[in-house]
Amino acid sequence: MIKFESRVKQEDGALIPAVDLNDSESDIYKGSGWAVAYVNDGEISEFKYIGEGLGLTFDLDTVMDDAHDHAKELIDEALKQKEAWFGMCSSYQFTDPLRIELSNPALLAKIIRIAVEQTVEEIID
Repeated sequence: MIKFESRVKQEDGALIPAVDLNDSESDIYKGSGWAVAYVNDGEISEFKYIGEGLGLTFDLDTVMDDAHDHAKELIDEALKQKEAWFGMCSSYQFTDPLRIELSNPALLAKIIRIAVEQTVEEIID
């Protein structure tokens, strides 16, 4: 069994590490965006995109609360998985992947911050 970590590569000239998506992973790829990837046996089995399914309203307090709650739910669900990673989906790659673990509170805070920032930007634009 291949470990997901071994698939993370940083090619010459690349600014960040990335995982090239295989055929089955490409089938579940929905486009670019920040996402949580559930990993089983070294392969991504599901992407949970930040903000996916989150309704938008023009009330800033509600948007921030909803985005915060959404991010907490993503984190809680990720921690229940055998293995979950956070990164950016882009051009059939999963870039800058970081494993989601309780021992990395900075990453957990980053997921919440990105969810809130991204959601607020969507209502401003």
